[in-house]
Amino acid sequence: MGMVAASTFADLRHQEMTGPRPPHRSMRLSLRMSTPQSAQEPSHNFSVESGYSIPSRSISPWYAVLAAFFALVLCAAFGNAASLFASGVSPTMSGVATTARDDSRLQGRAKARIGLITPATPIIPPPTSNEPFGLETMPVLSGRLLSTWRSVQDDIRAEGLVLARCRMNTGRCSPPVKHFLSIIAEGRAHTGRARIGVINRAINMAIRPKSDPGHWKPPLDILSTGSGDCKDYAVAKYVALIEACVAEKDVRLVIVRDLALGQDHAVVATRLGMNWIMLDNRWLTLLEDAEMRRVARLFVLDHDGLRKFVREERPKLPDRMWSALN
Repeated sequence: MGMVAASTFADLRHQEMTGPRPPHRSMRLSLRMSTPQSAQEPSHNFSVESGYSIPSRSISPWYAVLAAFFALVLCAAFGNAASLFASGVSPTMSGVATTARDDSRLQGRAKARIGLITPATPIIPPPTSNEPFGLETMPVLSGRLLSTWRSVQDDIRAEGLVLARCRMNTGRCSPPVKHFLSIIAEGRAHTGRARIGVINRAINMAIRPKSDPGHWKPPLDILSTGSGDCKDYAVAKYVALIEACVAEKDVRLVIVRDLALGQDHAVVATRLGMNWIMLDNRWLTLLEDAEMRRVARLFVLDHDGLRKFVREERPKLPDRMWSALN
């Protein structure tokens, strides 16, 4: 039986090679196991649908099982790929699309996990206070400092009339008045931060530092003597800024305690946009209120009177400078 099957396959191979070749078409292998006609002659018919057939007697059951096994292997190996190519989708593109979908899902999960782990950036609300340092204040209705400030305000108003007359007739003005008017005019020639810087520098250069405890003076008196302490610098800058067209509501005279020196200190604060710029007689550089370190905020003086910061208590330290301010 083995020799018959071998010769039959050889004949078929010779006929295929020598005879005319049929047009190319897909071939499908099929295996039909028919019912045997008798016990001696089992019927196994193996056919190739391209037109070749092999008689049932030519193939042994072993070869039929082997052919069926190979047919199943071919179907399992190329069945899915054939369906993909038939639908117009390549296996490579299908794999890429699947990978892209998997990557997007993984990225989405990673972002969700990062959102759960990473804390959100806190939203810091802007200061609600209109005062320097963003601190609330409360009015001071009595006390020696309030009385002193009211007296200084009266002197400032009186000197304002002198300045107005001198602007109309400069020939009858004293040198200190002319000097102060020149500083104001230079400030008016600038705007914004430049205006603040010009006035800060001019007043710092016009007054010599000198201890003057217990005496508050208006600007023209200060320029007449040419010397003074921190509160004298502050009063002169306060008036010069307002005369140079800075709104009265945007200028403050602020008293702080310098914790490094253990002394009370007077500066001027002027609002520029959303920030408060500090004018200090100890340096020409302009600082913002947040940049003033190691100070305790005590009082604010302006056209409305005297107020104290409510969120900071006055440190209980030796207070020789405080008695000088009063």
